[in-house]
Amino acid sequence: MSLNRQLSDDAHALTRALKGQVKAQGAWGELILERVLEAAGLRRGSEYELQVSLVDDEGRRLQPDAVLRLPEDRLLVVDAKVSLVAWNAHVNAGDDAERGEAMRRHVESLRGHVKGLAGRNYEQLHGARSPDFVIMFVPVEAAFSAAVAQDDALWQEAWQRNVLIVGPASLLFVVRTVAQLWRQARQDRNAREIAERGAELYDRFVSFAADLEKLGDRLRQARESYDSAWSRLAKGRGNLVRQAEMLRELGVKPSKTLPADTLARALEEERGGEARGDAALRVGPAATGGASPAAAQG
Repeated sequence: MSLNRQLSDDAHALTRALKGQVKAQGAWGELILERVLEAAGLRRGSEYELQVSLVDDEGRRLQPDAVLRLPEDRLLVVDAKVSLVAWNAHVNAGDDAERGEAMRRHVESLRGHVKGLAGRNYEQLHGARSPDFVIMFVPVEAAFSAAVAQDDALWQEAWQRNVLIVGPASLLFVVRTVAQLWRQARQDRNAREIAERGAELYDRFVSFAADLEKLGDRLRQARESYDSAWSRLAKGRGNLVRQAEMLRELGVKPSKTLPADTLARALEEERGGEARGDAALRVGPAATGGASPAAAQG
């Protein structure tokens, strides 16, 4: 019973504060505004800021409740306006006449907020690439809907003053659109980065393929030079290896000896050359039916 009594007292205290204290109403409206922004998936410090100090062209310092950041460095100003006194009187009115009068005061209160917000010219701030309107947020959905239903000119008048009146539901739609714009901007940025990295990768691949072609040419040239040098060194009769070895056999006493592999290959090449020479000699007489070259010619 004590806890229930305490909760009831706290609820009544909050109700009195929201009805009579402008500062308390403003803080409550800002709290609802931040919850809507968070519900839409926006991050404080990244996609939005609260209580941002701005200075206009005349040097006036302005402090909107929230500033939404849009792609391409654009800004969207949101200001929460809480008007509960007349709305509470409308809800608790005892008869239709009292209810109608309270609703009239409620609509006029919102219209006054629109005029005050339009006079600040948030959308024309120096250096702020803002859209052509500012959002006026009414935290109580029923109060917003009832006012617009009561006076259908209210919303149009506000729009003509570059003020967009929204309740929690319509604000959620707006900020979700902002969140979607950020997702699309990130996807576009990722696509651009992929395209740039793909182009850079392709360029590097082309350079690598060209270098590989050059390396192949150099390797072929090196192989040809090696084959030419080896031919001079160890192929044919009287090749350099055989000549050097004959010097050793004649009595030259070098301090080093040729590698056994090189010597063996040179000797094999020499024998192969002699064999090919002998075969060529044997082919000549056979082709002339065994006669001597002179006889064959005759």
